[in-house]
Amino acid sequence: MKTQTEYIEIVQFQLNEGVSDLKILNAEKGMEKHLSKNYQGFIGRQLLRGKDGFWVVILRMKSEQDMHELLNRMKNDNSSEIVNYRKCVNLKEARLEFYYTT
Repeated sequence: MKTQTEYIEIVQFQLNEGVSDLKILNAEKGMEKHLSKNYQGFIGRQLLRGKDGFWVVILRMKSEQDMHELLNRMKNDNSSEIVNYRKCVNLKEARLEFYYTT
């Protein structure tokens, strides 16, 4: 039985100065809700906190095309959910990796 391939983005980042755990958790909830309503192929996101001050987001999409579209559209998405999330995350030092399930 063949399973559907999922495309996965893993982002490792640190929070911007002064951002609390509660603030990033609330921003993550808003981001997930926004993506599920507005981006085709969105499967889900998971936010993980490490002991070393780093955070990880695992983003899952149905296809590589959906992933590319999401990344391209998010650059110009100025919704309050996206803006609030960007304010929390140190994007300059974030590390992105892409994977797919087999």
